[in-house]
Amino acid sequence: MSYEITSAREIPDAEYYVTGTDTFFSYSILCATKDKVVLPCESRAEAEIVAANARNRSDQKYVSIRLTKPRITTGTRWSLLTKENGAARWFRPGGFCRCR
Repeated sequence: MSYEITSAREIPDAEYYVTGTDTFFSYSILCATKDKVVLPCESRAEAEIVAANARNRSDQKYVSIRLTKPRITTGTRWSLLTKENGAARWFRPGGFCRCR
């Protein structure tokens, strides 16, 4: 589960942030905005796990690890994903493994 945010103040402080473009909604005919996700991470190692999981999802593009909170701009819908709001799978090694 994710939560839509409208301000960087809504993003918890963290050492790292993983961001990506959610293509499932971003390129839908019904969607007039770009959809992005942000996942705050406690360490570089955790950010690497989250980024690897995001890259293993076909709906995530332009995945990056950042040291600063992303700027929340108009025309982009941001979703906050955290371990506490139901996105724990993103933080587990191999959470979205395309191993088969």
